Amino acid sequence: MPGQDETTVKPSEDSEVPAFSPGAYIVATDFVLADGTSAEGYIYSGEPHDFGCTQPNVILSDGQLNFWLGITPATNERLNGLYLRLGKKAEGVFPISYETRVPINGKPMKGAVEGFGTRSLKNPAPKIIR
Repeated sequence: MPGQDETTVKPSEDSEVPAFSPGAYIVATDFVLADGTSAEGYIYSGEPHDFGCTQPNVILSDGQLNFWLGITPATNERLNGLYLRLGKKAEGVFPISYETRVPINGKPMKGAVEGFGTRSLKNPAPKIIR
């Protein structure tokens, strides 16, 4: 179709994601926050341990909330704004458990989000903050 590029998202008729394919699939995912609240969202189809690749997102009434912040500074003001959007304090949010609705590489992917993820250009290793 005209006007598509690498950012175009379209539904797949596949009943599962064939492999850990970073960025190739966005997978519907169910989340359960620390306080038992359920949320719908998605992850990208990367390796389960690669937080920067899977980038867990929940869908809120005012849009999406990505738990991977990338290299954007995680100031107290920014974190407070994210918690405000969730309507919770850190202890009510983390840890978050999740499970994909379709198999990735043969089985539903399960994981946990321990906090917001960030990294710096000087140190590319992910850092978890709350």
